[in-house]
Amino acid sequence: MRYRIVMTRNRLDAMKFARPAALSLVFLGSMTLAGQACPPPTPWSKYATDSTSISIFPGCEFAANSWVFTDLVNHPPVVDPNSAKYVNSLLNQMQIYFGAGAPTADINIVGSPPIYLAGPRAPTESVYSPDSYLASFWTAVPIPSNFAPAPDSDAEALIYQQSTNTLWEFWLLSRSGSNVTNSAGKSTPGWRANWGGRMQNVNANPGYWITDSTGYKFGAYASGVPVLATSITLHDVMTGHINHPLALEIPNPAAGVYSFPAQRTDGGDTSPDAIPEGTIFFLPADVDTSARAIPDPLARMVAQAAQHHGIIVADYANAIMLRAENPGPNYPGWAAAHMGGSPRGHNSDPWTSPGGVLNCPDYTGPESCWPITHMQGVPWAKMQVETLQLQTVSYAKAIPGKPAAMGQMPSRRWY
Repeated sequence: MRYRIVMTRNRLDAMKFARPAALSLVFLGSMTLAGQACPPPTPWSKYATDSTSISIFPGCEFAANSWVFTDLVNHPPVVDPNSAKYVNSLLNQMQIYFGAGAPTADINIVGSPPIYLAGPRAPTESVYSPDSYLASFWTAVPIPSNFAPAPDSDAEALIYQQSTNTLWEFWLLSRSGSNVTNSAGKSTPGWRANWGGRMQNVNANPGYWITDSTGYKFGAYASGVPVLATSITLHDVMTGHINHPLALEIPNPAAGVYSFPAQRTDGGDTSPDAIPEGTIFFLPADVDTSARAIPDPLARMVAQAAQHHGIIVADYANAIMLRAENPGPNYPGWAAAHMGGSPRGHNSDPWTSPGGVLNCPDYTGPESCWPITHMQGVPWAKMQVETLQLQTVSYAKAIPGKPAAMGQMPSRRWY
């Protein structure tokens, strides 16, 4: 869930579909997972200091035959009987939150978790959780020296270690107030988080946080869809291609139900046209998403991702927002503006620097460079909804720090 506006598949029988043609990208260097070469993290052009970014790759980050990599153009989905109702509900919410102009969405960059890519020799340490069972999975986390959560109410962060095929997500992350000793023998200020998870064997994961034998449900998003599977990364925009679904946050997700691949929900809207978390919007194959039809490069990338992989309702927010990689403290300009970091460095903010993704001439404006302006180029009114596979929520006990308010469920451990 999310409390502020920032600038910034339901796949029927999904596992029978294999990822179609290989990506048209060239990578230098690789490592091997499950017998195949996996693209390594890549520096993000001139804006990077020591930071890197990735585009997820079939069989490396999530299973190649998962819903994440199903190409909807090659495997057209079945349209839900209530598709028009859900699309109209989305368009109405866009009008409420962004006015009567062309339908649009924001891009949540500041409030999205930074994606930290840990090297194979990174020292590990424990992360505290008030839930002792969850804490048992966080006894050896490769915490980077510049680790910090997103500066918003959810305080999320993500660590991915390709060498060990492991992903960690954290929700309500903060300093614990005590020191811990890491695997290198160094005493360092500790961390705590109220929820999240550890995902092993990422390369074989079906594209959602799997409920374990105790009934626990994991992950930072309320839906249980992985952040890494659905975020627009800096490497995605550098290459001009998004080869995976996108996460969408909306103000009024449906109460009491969710749809696969979602595993839970924090929705609270009981109206008949409320959109369940896990709903996947997509553009039909016959919609023109070429540069001629959509001149804006960022809008075109989003539209083409919606056409090939869909846009999944992943969480609650107080506006309609896609999720994109938070550059985090590795980018001095971004950190200074949004995370209390060092003084702004020239051309060091990959999103709002002159020449950056949004191409803002003075880092913050004018309105023509805001994400909501770019996203007006996406043909939202032409979206359809894949057939839903609805499941009903059952409640579990609350965990500390999860308020039972604003239509949220009482726990991240839901159902």
